[in-house]
Amino acid sequence: MHKTPCSSVTTQRRHRTEPFNVDDVLKLLLAPKNFSSSHYQVLPESLIFGLIHEAKSVFEKQPMVLDLSTDLQICGDIHGQYQDLLHLFRRFGFPDTHNYLFLGDYVDRGTQSIPTICLLFAYKVKFPENFFLIRGNHECPSMNAIFGFLAECCQFYSKDLWEAFNDCFDYLPIAAVIEEKILCVHGGISATTNSLETIRDIARPCTENSSQLVRDILWNDPSPNLPTETGLQNVTNISGDVEKYLMDVPQPDFTQNFHRGSSFYFSEHALAKFLSSNDLELLVRGHQTVMRGYSVTSGRKCVTVFSAPNYCGNTLNKGGVMFINAEMHCSFKTFHHMAYSRDTKTRTAALEARQHMDINDQDDTSFQTPNTVPTPPPTR
Repeated sequence: MHKTPCSSVTTQRRHRTEPFNVDDVLKLLLAPKNFSSSHYQVLPESLIFGLIHEAKSVFEKQPMVLDLSTDLQICGDIHGQYQDLLHLFRRFGFPDTHNYLFLGDYVDRGTQSIPTICLLFAYKVKFPENFFLIRGNHECPSMNAIFGFLAECCQFYSKDLWEAFNDCFDYLPIAAVIEEKILCVHGGISATTNSLETIRDIARPCTENSSQLVRDILWNDPSPNLPTETGLQNVTNISGDVEKYLMDVPQPDFTQNFHRGSSFYFSEHALAKFLSSNDLELLVRGHQTVMRGYSVTSGRKCVTVFSAPNYCGNTLNKGGVMFINAEMHCSFKTFHHMAYSRDTKTRTAALEARQHMDINDQDDTSFQTPNTVPTPPPTR
């Protein structure tokens, strides 16, 4: 009989008999060879099941919308680029000394989704009040069954492990608010609500099909500078150029996103209205590849952060990280993709060259949010 490539495991294999210790996970994932090789230490499957159980317990205890303080580093999509995640921590500090918020899309596309999500989960368990993860659209089975995560789980472990991860993803927070002024989500705002309280009321477990609101938060994008396909429909019936048309004819707040096929664009006006209604000043999101690692749009009311450099191995984009200090000053730093070679001398030389190139790799874009009274982060 032909054996399916993704066989299930027995119930007994799911459970660990020995006590779980998150340091066991970190010790394996942060082994020295993982900093200098395209391969990673394969974790025992029972250890990963224990990690998922502990991470889910932490997520369940925290709200659907996190309320966070400043002195925070915000990262966008990682997409299974484990070596670049390690490089990010080396460049900007490991979670034992720095506070992080990640904006979703930890798995798929890249070839090392399992160690990526395991390292992030391990840090969440280790530092639950200083390290934060919210959900992206790829933390949903409809996506990660297609774009690599399921195949990786089946190749190294089992379909049961993939199912356990997706069960845990249904408990991830969907948003975060920093100092009551900055809203952080993976995708964007929704036409179904103009109230942050409605988002706070989303119940767990939360599947991607729980509501249109959930889908919009995970999927929506800010309107591009040029009109969308919907906006172009009547352009041929008027005189003058497209730019004049856009200035003279009001555009709808939400238009269909034909590029993605399952979401919407939200306009600058729609974003301004949502922020004003909730006494917010800024939206920070991931979800979109941006070549310099981040972008500031919509009259400086929308920031997109993308932290997977050279996305899919051919995009040549930088990765970006956003920094918010105690005075609510926002700034950005970028980093390059780490190319690894099997030859130790070549690899070492490339690493030293890259670190030298990155020393001054800080963008000039920065801005100040309105004055607030920040609260210090919890002590580790």
